[in-house]
Amino acid sequence: IDVTENYKITKEAGTLEVTIRDLDITINATLTYGETTPSRISFGGADWESLSSVLQQEIAQKIKFNVCNAGSVVTDLSTLRVGTYNLELDKEANEEALPKFNISIIAHESSLEVVPRPITITVNGSSNVYDGNKYSFTASITSGNLVNGDEITFKFDTTQGFYLTNV
Repeated sequence: IDVTENYKITKEAGTLEVTIRDLDITINATLTYGETTPSRISFGGADWESLSSVLQQEIAQKIKFNVCNAGSVVTDLSTLRVGTYNLELDKEANEEALPKFNISIIAHESSLEVVPRPITITVNGSSNVYDGNKYSFTASITSGNLVNGDEITFKFDTTQGFYLTNV
């Protein structure tokens, strides 16, 4: 049943004002030493949690940030040593990437943690009867790999046992 014939409807133009929302978030990421892409990136904060999961996913795919070391932007993440580095929003890139969302992102206490690269070293042992001579041992990396031109030397002596040194 159409009830509109029972009314005299007058239309008046209205105004809708949409203001930019400040989105205060934290960004934390983890990178394995020698890699170029973080293995984990997480976003948080009360403002972030208030967004729908769909909007969170859309923003997370588009948000851009820089890793900083001693105040300078790092362009090659694979060169970062194990430690914690500041993340700063890339304001220009975000203005281009996020205009449809009507948000202004503010990131607090955001960081990238570079974690050690896992490798397994196997020492190839031997069994000898003591005869006063030094015996040689060999070792090799059996899982993982060295990166960035890093080199290590495998050594063994009677006082320190098996140890690694940088070359």
